[in-house]
Amino acid sequence: MPIIIVDESFKFAIGGNEVVEYCPGAHEVSDRCAHVAVNDLKVAAYADDNDDVSLDAYEPDTELEPEPERKAPQKRKTANRE
Repeated sequence: MPIIIVDESFKFAIGGNEVVEYCPGAHEVSDRCAHVAVNDLKVAAYADDNDDVSLDAYEPDTELEPEPERKAPQKRKTANRE
């Protein structure tokens, strides 16, 4: 898995289900995540073999935002008209 140096925080959906936020620093990520961060979003660069990279100092924020509560539809009361 490639190591990227993130300059600006970004969010990436792993498998389309789990959203992970990467903060500035060095991160070991999937090939797809690296491609998106470097080539599409342009917020990171691939680490060179010469870079002094410490991965344990950086942990992504994986806390997901809670989904809003959904209320069940209420039945309408109708008057009996005769």
